[in-house]
Amino acid sequence: MLTGGSGNLTLSYSGLRGFGDFARQGRLDTLVRLLPGAARYRGRKVWRMLRQEVLKPALPPRLRAALWRGRHAGEEPTTKYAAIRSDFARGVGLGKVLDAHGDDGLYLYTTDSRKLVVLHMEAQRVRTLETMRTLRAVYGFELRDPFADPDLVAFCLAIPREQYLLGGVQRSLARRALADYLPAALLEERNHGRQNPEWFTRMTAQRESFAAEIERLANTPLAAEMLDLPRLKQLIDTWPRDATAAEARRFDYAQMLPRAIQTGRFIRWCEGGNQ
Repeated sequence: MLTGGSGNLTLSYSGLRGFGDFARQGRLDTLVRLLPGAARYRGRKVWRMLRQEVLKPALPPRLRAALWRGRHAGEEPTTKYAAIRSDFARGVGLGKVLDAHGDDGLYLYTTDSRKLVVLHMEAQRVRTLETMRTLRAVYGFELRDPFADPDLVAFCLAIPREQYLLGGVQRSLARRALADYLPAALLEERNHGRQNPEWFTRMTAQRESFAAEIERLANTPLAAEMLDLPRLKQLIDTWPRDATAAEARRFDYAQMLPRAIQTGRFIRWCEGGNQ
């Protein structure tokens, strides 16, 4: 089965992460030239693009983390996207570890975007190999991602980042490179498809098992120490009425909750509490 997930960081890279890099490098002329076009292309205000795509990523991680703690007294930045207890995160020095890697736990891209591509591709290679072995053993087929080809990755890394945003057009490189091979309607498409649109139905089917697991984890000392179980319980108690209402909190229910539950189950398994 052919996939194309790695294209997001290679041939079909949007270029938006480059704005933070341009700011850190003092390339204000490039920002002035590309940002207005990118805002028009996305249908957004220039000031909003400036704040979200330029200023926030360009801030030093320590400063961003300090600003977060100032707005959320007693909480660690890592708790924004993970159901981890702030006191546990501080106790194990999670913030210090992230800081040493130029990260603040807020999922903003602080390092050079090219370095991110290399790190992502290496992680993707390991995950892909593991997935391929599993699929081959269970279902008899393998995955292949042409956009993860090492030569293509090296080629894309060597291209100046502004080439991905010429005229403010996202994925400009791919659109130009494929102009003779794809229909005009596809090349000009600006909308995004919906990935995993049935997620809320799947999560709702597991709601009761999630609730039961949270109760069990409350009696598992390490899980109770590590995970923010009251936060998880609140998600169960305030379950959205339908898929439309759930979209506004998609990350909480589609990613944070099931990941926390899976982590808790692993802890319980390690401690012999899954009998």
